[in-house]
Amino acid sequence: MGEKSAALSGFGQTRPLDHVVTPDSIDERHWRDDFEVDADRVLYAPEFRRLAGVTQVISPQEDYVFHDRLTHSLKVAQTAERLAQKLIRDYSTSPDAKATVEAAISPRVCYVAGLCHDLGHPPFGHVAEKQLQVELKKIERPLAGGKTELLPLRDSFEGNAQSFRIVSRLSLRKTQASDPDAPQELVEQGLNLTWRSLAAISKYPWTAAEGMENFHERQHEVCDIEGADAADLLQASGAEELTESKWSFYDTENTYLEHLVREGFILPDGTTYLNHRVIEAEIMDWSDDIAYAVHDLEDFFRANRVPLERLQTSKTQDWEEILKRALHKVKKYDRGLGDSEQLTELQRLAERHIIPQLPAEPFSGSRESHAAVQRFASAWIRYLQDATTLKFGEGRFWLQVPLEARRVVEILKAITNHYVIDESTMEMMQSGQQRVISQLFDALFGIAYDVEAAVATEGTTRRRLPARLQEYLAIAIGVDDLDFPHAVARAVVDFICSLTDKQAGLLHQRLIGDSGPRLSPYWLNV
Repeated sequence: MGEKSAALSGFGQTRPLDHVVTPDSIDERHWRDDFEVDADRVLYAPEFRRLAGVTQVISPQEDYVFHDRLTHSLKVAQTAERLAQKLIRDYSTSPDAKATVEAAISPRVCYVAGLCHDLGHPPFGHVAEKQLQVELKKIERPLAGGKTELLPLRDSFEGNAQSFRIVSRLSLRKTQASDPDAPQELVEQGLNLTWRSLAAISKYPWTAAEGMENFHERQHEVCDIEGADAADLLQASGAEELTESKWSFYDTENTYLEHLVREGFILPDGTTYLNHRVIEAEIMDWSDDIAYAVHDLEDFFRANRVPLERLQTSKTQDWEEILKRALHKVKKYDRGLGDSEQLTELQRLAERHIIPQLPAEPFSGSRESHAAVQRFASAWIRYLQDATTLKFGEGRFWLQVPLEARRVVEILKAITNHYVIDESTMEMMQSGQQRVISQLFDALFGIAYDVEAAVATEGTTRRRLPARLQEYLAIAIGVDDLDFPHAVARAVVDFICSLTDKQAGLLHQRLIGDSGPRLSPYWLNV
């Protein structure tokens, strides 16, 4: 093992706030190990409980019991933990190999990462994520004479970065310090998870600025390499995705990233500025793909929204469109084949492996229908986990996922997308959700800006704002030390990402003056 990898087993249990005396630190570590403490903290966090009211694909308020973000996260966590156990077992062919792999991979850390991976998703899921990115490009600062200055927030919004911000700064739990006079930044900072769990959560271990810099640097490098392709060079970097749209750290959490790199939890690429995510993050990310591909398809088949029985023959227009959609995704994994060759491979895979596993009849609710769905789901989860192996090199472990397994995942996802995501009712629903998020952000930003300006100039309080928004403003302005408009925008986004789908819709009704159901005055503070 490399020096850095070996070190993980030694200091993986430390936490950002270990220098603060905690009254319960001795007791809670007496019979639980540190990673079990991490898991318990996430499970009891209000931000985790909120995921029961957040869209996975279909809103939790729909009449059918689809997976929501909470059940999805629980299954990702379970899949990641089991996959880690399987990889450790398969690699442990000798005592030395067993010790090496157990030092680098903790199934419980993979479980924690699975629990945390979607904490930052806003109400309505990905459609809101994209809309918040739009809103943060339109921030303005008032100037004299009624003029304004466009002041976009550089690191915008990203669900993975929001998840890290929640666990590291925002989550509301018991105070960390026994000293009542301790500085605010040392008293309450998120869940105070171990550094190793924080590394496992970091799917894209760079900031927005670093991601953009790395992307352009790789493109410039390729200009000096005759016959090379920029896309090939990016894929060869060791990161699954290096784009301007994915990152796990806002600038406000950059000190965490710097510590993770400095202490060897996240390893820099030896040839560029790119960081490699740890093996536990890779296991969590692949488990997320597995859960999304299988469980969402299972949901919509049960709801008679995906007619799997109609796909018993590969010679249909539906299959042609499904495979073309999958082609767009699999090209990033294998650029050696042209489109026609790739389609041939996808067709072969569908005919030989996927179609034989499909239920032959529509879901009817009978015992046999339930059994058929379970056989289908279990077979693919087992196949995708069994296909995954470990490789050790360059002082670290790498997750090895065969191209065929990735193709299977993309085909299963494409089936759901074809029958559900592309449906006209989904388009109408998402259009409305975009409008809700846009108007919600604009209204909250205007209110919070005025209140915070009065706090700064007149010494008033923030009591006119919901309690959580007050807390988030205090963090953004007092701890993060952001520019005033950016601090307000970041706090408003933090607040929106604390709402369920239903809360977002009800608050939107109140803010635009529409009538709505009678509400408890405390409903935004629960």
